[in-house]
Amino acid sequence: MRVTTWGEVESLVANRIPESPSLEYKSALELGVRSEKVEALKDLTGIGNGGGGTLIYGVEEDAANDGIPIGLERLTDRGLVGILEDIARSSVSPPLLMELRILEGPGGFLLVVEIMRSPLAPYMVEAYGERRYYIRIGTRTAPMTEQQIRDAYMLAARARERRGDLWEEHSLPFRPPTGEPWLAISALPEEPLRDLLDPTSIQLDSIRHPHWMNALANEGRFDDALLGSRLQIWADGLHGDDRTQTKHPTSIFRLHRDGAATLATSHQHQPLPLYSIARELNAQIVYLTWLWQEFGLQTAVEVHAALEHLNTGTLVMGSGDDVRPPHQPSGTAVTSVSLHREFLPWDLRRASRRHEFVRDFSDRLVQSFGHSSVQVMFRVGWLYGPDGIPLRLGLGGAGVWSEAGDRVAIVHNSGRIGRLDAADQTVGFVRDGVVLDKEGGAMATLEMATGAALPDTFIPKAFAIDARYRAAGGSGEPLADENPVELPVPRGEWSDSSLALVINPRPS
Repeated sequence: MRVTTWGEVESLVANRIPESPSLEYKSALELGVRSEKVEALKDLTGIGNGGGGTLIYGVEEDAANDGIPIGLERLTDRGLVGILEDIARSSVSPPLLMELRILEGPGGFLLVVEIMRSPLAPYMVEAYGERRYYIRIGTRTAPMTEQQIRDAYMLAARARERRGDLWEEHSLPFRPPTGEPWLAISALPEEPLRDLLDPTSIQLDSIRHPHWMNALANEGRFDDALLGSRLQIWADGLHGDDRTQTKHPTSIFRLHRDGAATLATSHQHQPLPLYSIARELNAQIVYLTWLWQEFGLQTAVEVHAALEHLNTGTLVMGSGDDVRPPHQPSGTAVTSVSLHREFLPWDLRRASRRHEFVRDFSDRLVQSFGHSSVQVMFRVGWLYGPDGIPLRLGLGGAGVWSEAGDRVAIVHNSGRIGRLDAADQTVGFVRDGVVLDKEGGAMATLEMATGAALPDTFIPKAFAIDARYRAAGGSGEPLADENPVELPVPRGEWSDSSLALVINPRPS
């Protein structure tokens, strides 16, 4: 059962739809002490190990008839949603495949959590002194027996044994047709595979990206493979590239009937600019996620990102004067760098989840060239507003900086942002690359910030000319803050305040 609206929850209550192995109600979300956190993890993993299902927080049950909903108990503390996600991400192995969905209504909100079974192994709670498996049977969650655990691992192993054959049957991951570096993202849904599109009736224009994605199509370089007659039907789906009679393709797209897909771009020009690689990958994920939404893909997806033929290129970071070849350990050759993760397709619509994947891939890439980690776009750089347009303000080191390189606000190591002419006056807070107001709303964000502070909806609609931008002093350290500061709890929503106006208020 997929619950997406407030009205659907009201309908469950009005019709007294009882709990089941795949549906559970909770009147409250309480995570203040260890036992409450463990209980939440038991509930989530129990549903996942029972085959998947839906957990709804904010529904009161009949005390005399357990499992029957009788009303709504609206939630009010938005900070608990981020805490629940944090403990679920960090305390469950393998990673919990879930979607958190906030349903707004009068007087508060409801929280719907959709959990899917893991194809890798049964979920284990491994935090707060726990290392146990749980399963939902009927309307109760209990520890799994040794036989249940053994059977779950055996079923997962059988499924994983077949995965290699399925990747090969789809000719994935992508294999570069030429010898220069290629960036490719390949994806394969989990079983059961089913046809999502019919090549005999598909309108090719429906595959084209929407207008709001124009800037991303340019950055991701997939538009060239989708234009006009370049998009073609073939037995297993659709494909396109920018090949002409005089050159090899430099942009390739393929979409299978079952939702498996690949987007690939060649990088013939040297050196490889890191910021372009990161932007391309992010744009390609946005497009594929949009496609899966359009065709109604409902299963988890394995995502494989790779930069092939790495040994033929060099990498440039920062200001452009640090150009390096890949580091080659003695006795081996670094020919590629890759990252393989599994996601629910709707989870990848969340900006922080996409950015986390791109950041991890970028870190692996720069480490192949002898750098430790990526800073640009993830920790310092241009700031964007809720419309996805750069604000002409940069964040980094001890300040917020203007486009001309002048410091316009002071950043402290506590995360507090002080006014330039009165540093003790707070104008905002920085958390995970997002500038927050005092209520926890986002006033601005770095291009690929991660974490709970980032609104799910953030997508760049235009781009700063050079993502390597570092305003004067931007690479330094934040200033020490004399007094302890408690950062606001992020709401994951956009603020009504404008960062530009907060820093430079209009004269009265």
